[in-house]
Amino acid sequence: MIKLFSLKQQKKDEEGSARAGGSQKKASAAQLRITKDLNELNLPKTCSTEFPDPDDLLNFKLIICPDEGFYRGGRFVFSFKVGPNYPHEPPKVKCETAVYHPNIDLEGNVCLNILREDWKPVLTVNSIVYGLQYLFLEPNPEDPLNKEAADELQSNRRLFEQHVQRAMRGGQSCFDTPLGCESLRDDIQVRADIGRQGNAHRTRIAYCCYVRSLIASSKNYKVMQMSSERFYTRGNQKTIHNFNKL
Repeated sequence: MIKLFSLKQQKKDEEGSARAGGSQKKASAAQLRITKDLNELNLPKTCSTEFPDPDDLLNFKLIICPDEGFYRGGRFVFSFKVGPNYPHEPPKVKCETAVYHPNIDLEGNVCLNILREDWKPVLTVNSIVYGLQYLFLEPNPEDPLNKEAADELQSNRRLFEQHVQRAMRGGQSCFDTPLGCESLRDDIQVRADIGRQGNAHRTRIAYCCYVRSLIASSKNYKVMQMSSERFYTRGNQKTIHNFNKL
């Protein structure tokens, strides 16, 4: 009842401003619809919203803190940007938290069908919230944006879980962890675990972790930049191409 009143009051205020010749801009169709969606939002207990600008309902954040599954104990922030064509076009949603996930890439793009071809104007923000929450409960390796994570989830769930946990501890995947954040012992163990899989690609990735830890123990070097993307595209020959002397 209170929510319905707020919509009616907003409309009444707009009409009053128009009659008084006020300079207040009339709310757009997208603004009216997103106001309705947010008023009717029924968040799961693991989710919350934040509005950096309380007067701007078209840009907000969703925080998901899973309480089960691989990502239990994590905190993942998604930005929502609602365009002028909403609800005929879905909001633009990005993950702002670095995460090791088959359906979220390094740029934060999210692979969720209702954010793409399956979007319909009858769907709401609530639909997206539950879709994102489900991605953390049941990652989908069949439709990946991060193919390495998807392959690992299917072939070695234990190793996948290790990489997820490392990402949540440092906000990055183990391939992108800054030097000094992981112990040499842990990296050697990961190297051994992956090597036993007989997969040359994963062995190279593990070797990258191993080399990174070795260099971390030296005061003569530091990492200026390292990303899994550059490592994948440039190959093992460039494992330490971006390591510079102090």
